[in-house]
Amino acid sequence: MMEVSPGKTPLGSDSINAAKKDHEAADEDDEMTHTEDLVFSPYVCQVGMTFQFIRSSAFLIKKATYTAFVRIRVALLSTAPLPPCTYPVDAFPTDLIEQGKLTKFSVSNDLRVDAERDLRDIGCHVDVIDGCHQLEKEKAKGFGMSSKTGVLYSTYSTLTSNYSHPTKSRLLQIVAWCGGADFDGCILFDECHKAKHGELSDKNATASSKVALAVQKIQVMLPNARVVYCSATGVGGIEHMAYMSRLGLWGPSTSFQGFSEFLRTIKNRGMGAMEMLAIEMKLQGKYLSRGLSYVGAEFELDTVVLSDSQRRLYDNAVAFWNVLIPSLERACNITRTRGDASRVMWGFHQRFFRQLCMCLKVPFIVSTVKACLASGHCAVIGLQTTGEASMERCNLVDSKTDSLVSLCERILIDLVTLHFPTKINMDKPNNVHATSLDTFEATNSFLTATTDSGQAEQDIGPVATLADGTKESLVCLELKNSLLATIPTLELPPNPLDHLLDALGGDAQVAELTGRRHRIVLSHGAYVMKSRGLNLDQVNQDERQAFMRGQKLVAIISDAASTGISLHADRRCQNQRRRVHITLELPWSADKALQQLGRSHRSNQSCAPIYKLVTTNCGGETRFVAAVAKKMMTMGALTKGDRRAGSGQDLSGYHFETKYGFQAIREVLRCVCSGYFVEGVDIPALIQACPSLVSPLYMNAIFVQNLKNIGLYPPSQSVSVKLFLNRLLGLAPTHQNALFHYFEKAVQAVIAKAQQEGKYDEGYDDIKGRKAMLMNEADIGSNVTYSHILVDRGISWDEALSIYDNVATEYQAEFYVSDQKYFGEYLYMLMITGGRSCSVIRPNTGYMFLEPTKIDDMR
Repeated sequence: MMEVSPGKTPLGSDSINAAKKDHEAADEDDEMTHTEDLVFSPYVCQVGMTFQFIRSSAFLIKKATYTAFVRIRVALLSTAPLPPCTYPVDAFPTDLIEQGKLTKFSVSNDLRVDAERDLRDIGCHVDVIDGCHQLEKEKAKGFGMSSKTGVLYSTYSTLTSNYSHPTKSRLLQIVAWCGGADFDGCILFDECHKAKHGELSDKNATASSKVALAVQKIQVMLPNARVVYCSATGVGGIEHMAYMSRLGLWGPSTSFQGFSEFLRTIKNRGMGAMEMLAIEMKLQGKYLSRGLSYVGAEFELDTVVLSDSQRRLYDNAVAFWNVLIPSLERACNITRTRGDASRVMWGFHQRFFRQLCMCLKVPFIVSTVKACLASGHCAVIGLQTTGEASMERCNLVDSKTDSLVSLCERILIDLVTLHFPTKINMDKPNNVHATSLDTFEATNSFLTATTDSGQAEQDIGPVATLADGTKESLVCLELKNSLLATIPTLELPPNPLDHLLDALGGDAQVAELTGRRHRIVLSHGAYVMKSRGLNLDQVNQDERQAFMRGQKLVAIISDAASTGISLHADRRCQNQRRRVHITLELPWSADKALQQLGRSHRSNQSCAPIYKLVTTNCGGETRFVAAVAKKMMTMGALTKGDRRAGSGQDLSGYHFETKYGFQAIREVLRCVCSGYFVEGVDIPALIQACPSLVSPLYMNAIFVQNLKNIGLYPPSQSVSVKLFLNRLLGLAPTHQNALFHYFEKAVQAVIAKAQQEGKYDEGYDDIKGRKAMLMNEADIGSNVTYSHILVDRGISWDEALSIYDNVATEYQAEFYVSDQKYFGEYLYMLMITGGRSCSVIRPNTGYMFLEPTKIDDMR
């Protein structure tokens, strides 16, 4: 137990670090069952000293989604002005907060119950005011004095309510409760990643979210407040730090005038700069990053291999899109409504195939869950979307159906019904000519023939004049009706959420924690739409309690309910079964992935969970794994000061959204369209792994047709890895796996070349050379060491001869003499040529890989 005296610094950095080391093992592995062990005192002292030195400063806590008590201790320590006495941190006096005020913002009203519990657990019994609504109720009843101190709990949605109103703004009401600009208590932004969208320090505020603007505004209006930013994903990327203006990283008396300059500087210097930023913030006492040990947790990557029937279903869906895309393009040309039709169509395209991949994983997940229950475990299934908006358009409130509704089918119907144009815009010129057509067939024959010049010869066909005077193309109308008639014949699978509920025993056996208001249930042999209740917050709270008590052994959570809640094997709850956390739907961002994974892995748990990340063997779905891998690696660098902190899960092999991935996709598209092969890729091995490519002679022709089908031919300079992987889902599994395999091998070839050239960047830890010798090492502190290393990159004559003998039989290898003298002597160099690049070995610098045309200093 430590004692802290206000205005003094009883714990310096050395003593804190020493204390941390003494308790390192316990901090990692202890289950932390006792209240006094929940937060280690030196960490709290670090925050207290930060606020003592600069009262209006801020502190950032990366709480790793499961160390909930640390934010409460920090908030208590930094709230009201401290009295001139010493006090034990582990017995923080309640009267300190009773005489002051604390404002806490979070994402959901559900978490207010957790906040009250956390306060009780540390012996702090103060009033927790339930937002502005309770303030108004207390005032109306004449009990306004009772709500003048304590903890004001508010959601971010409340903070932004009536944001621009001059008198009815909730933000102004909160500022008034705090007491205005003189307020020197604590503002705690829990789950602060909700304010990440925006560049608030610049003139680009119009592109910022309401939450980001409100968070920044309340910090400006309360300049003396002590701010705590708290989130597992608060620093998901440098661009998401704009609202953290109180950390003092940019602005007056710093190296950066504004956030844009700070952002540009850090991003341009890559992963290493992010590591250095995290280290620097920790050294300045502004940053705390704690995480629960993953000892005991298991992580599995399960790949679902599509069955023959699933492949046929996927192929039929691809064939339909191959008709839909050119049909929509023709309709846009006829009706002169190009506009955003292409962007909307590709958005539906991505949603459809993403949803289809989810549907195809449901049978595997059902069998996995049943096996888990049979083994004595319980299951948590994570997804992001519920498809409620599309389901509501089915109008099933007062009707019945014999089968579950297909969300994939609804996506197609919505696209064709809402976005397939038939009315001609007479105000715009048309590049097609009108003719008289009596009859036509709305099948594949309606697709326009292509002329030798590559331009489509399109016919506007017959036109009908509607009552309001607008012109409607009968050709487009027939195409639209034909597409709508074809959709039911695809026999697409049902909505995954309803399918899981139905297969696992319904709402009596499964706890559903989602944001949807209705669900489809089986009643008397038919499926009907049923309301989940009027108060969704209370419904989700009841469902969570049923799962934690063991009344329901399966929980399904969506993005709407995956922030802040606890579903772990808490020792205080009856359900002590080990959690098996299964991800049905990969999230769009790693922020949401980390939030969802943290629901089942938290402090005070009796056993660590088993994580199962489920994907199909469709190459296009790798796009979502890649996004998670990229963010987790970046967030590891930002939250731990070391990029390896984010690569504990085996996702590094899916990290394609890098500069090397961008180089690889450009090279793949260039070679495919030019008839070449990507250098460094073993083409015979590729064809052997993907027999659908037939032979090297036909490979590029097949790829060209595939690229045409997904709108990437001819390629543009703006094609990114994300766009490529998004569109890839629109190919048949055989073709998309072949194209993805080619891209994957191209990435490996690009990285191998960069490594050979000594240009591969993983951060500030690569020292290239033939040999290295540690000259001396100086200990300049408990956490920092300075090492002097001598690196020899040179190659001796004997080594060069040995290299020549080894490669001369396979490559063209020759010795050259430099055109000019170096250090008073001409240099003898060995050049090894292969394909379009070559390797030059110099005696002083060793290997260098470049194109022969760029070598101009040898003869």
